[in-house]
Amino acid sequence: MERAKLGGALTEQTFNDGEAMIKQGESGEEFFIIKEGCAMVTHTEGDSKEETEVARLHAGDYFGDTALLTKEKRGATVRADGITNCYVLDSRTFRSLFDSR
Repeated sequence: MERAKLGGALTEQTFNDGEAMIKQGESGEEFFIIKEGCAMVTHTEGDSKEETEVARLHAGDYFGDTALLTKEKRGATVRADGITNCYVLDSRTFRSLFDSR
């Protein structure tokens, strides 16, 4: 039953090379699962404008869950590295599926 709810709630979104999927410091409004492509995760310390790469994500990897679960601001920026297709779940649906446990 949970899988059916999840599958019906996911939408697909395509990101172009270099496009930010989420940005550090923003409120978390969506959860992402990479369907195809890859993404680069970067972090900026303090007032620095210099981004440091901290991870690479590939098909099957997910991100955006921490901000939704904790209601804290995004802790990193995730950018598409080439054309990247993702499944996206909005925060309200995410919470209804995962907070009830």
